[in-house]
Amino acid sequence: MILSRYETSRPTLSIIRASRRRHKEQYRNRRRISIASIFIVIIAIIVGLSYSGIFTSVSQMPNHDKMLLHIHPHLDILIGGNRITIPANIGISPNTWKNHTIDTYGMTGMAPLHTHDTSGTIHVESNTVRNYTLGQFFDVWGVQFNETCVLDMCGKVTVTVDGVSNNEYRNHVLKDGELIRIVFG
Repeated sequence: MILSRYETSRPTLSIIRASRRRHKEQYRNRRRISIASIFIVIIAIIVGLSYSGIFTSVSQMPNHDKMLLHIHPHLDILIGGNRITIPANIGISPNTWKNHTIDTYGMTGMAPLHTHDTSGTIHVESNTVRNYTLGQFFDVWGVQFNETCVLDMCGKVTVTVDGVSNNEYRNHVLKDGELIRIVFG
């Protein structure tokens, strides 16, 4: 190779400096990408673990979120031949959640015996498998029910479960899908 008098076979100082700057910039870029990648992986791990509940201590993990019993008996109340509307949100709304003695068995924000609408369906949603009675439902609701009184009416009260006479009244254990009919008068 023939070089002019201004060219040399050795790189000039400016070429060396430019080459070093390129190498430093490439190193910085690779380092930035590596740090950003590590940061993204760490964030993804933290998010994944937080969704798994690993950061919740045992004392912060209520059983309220583990439903072990879920049944739906139906309740009809007839007074003088007229069907009474069972209020929505019994055991959910403060207006219709008067007794809190069984709250520890309920899901978060509601008693284990509650209603969602006015259909008469009693939702039994419990973090413990146990028996719940018709009397407990009326206690949660905050209205009276026994052998002689229902709501604010006292006199002759009859109860049928799936069309069969029932003398357990308050002690009747709720079962899935059953139709409980309380008749006054």
